[in-house]
Amino acid sequence: MLWLGEPRQVAGATSLRLGAAVGREFRVVIVPGADAEALPVDTASRRRLFVALTRARDLVYLTHVGTPSPLLAEMHSGLVRVYGHVPDEVTKVEQPRLL
Repeated sequence: MLWLGEPRQVAGATSLRLGAAVGREFRVVIVPGADAEALPVDTASRRRLFVALTRARDLVYLTHVGTPSPLLAEMHSGLVRVYGHVPDEVTKVEQPRLL
């Protein structure tokens, strides 16, 4: 996982701060917390997102809670698939699905 802030321990995964991933490549990259607060529309955020996206060889998962970063809306629609969106008005607990 590539963290936009401080890395956390994650069992069974390589967990790095985004800056430590420069020059490295991974088959799958997970970037949690890609929300509007962590990635506002500015040059530094664009660079950080670019680094995160280009570290993955096969697949990138971007997650967010609340409002997604506006930078995500600027991605080419053919490259992005929205999956697992949970509307705010969900009234019952649902069983999570495994990929």
